[in-house]
Amino acid sequence: MVIEMEPLDAEVLALLRAPMRMPPGMAFQPISAEAVLDESEGFRVVASLMLTDEASSDAAAQWIWDRVEEAAPVVIKVGGTKARVGEPAALAWLIDRARSV
Repeated sequence: MVIEMEPLDAEVLALLRAPMRMPPGMAFQPISAEAVLDESEGFRVVASLMLTDEASSDAAAQWIWDRVEEAAPVVIKVGGTKARVGEPAALAWLIDRARSV
């Protein structure tokens, strides 16, 4: 599934791009980062998230959240649903919703 997140600063973007151990059954790869052209002076990041059937949406959401929480609240779009996210449970809900489609 494709995840879009904005606005993220350069430090958060670097954390997302850094190779770090992920929960079992999860693969996460940033695809692009582009400057957001408004007053936020951040980046819009598009990433790919792959989860096996056995992978936990909660664990994946917590892993992503651990990297982006400094930028909270973050506007995140997972699949076709976009929301302002301020906690990992909300991100897990977005991931579950995209998985159920």
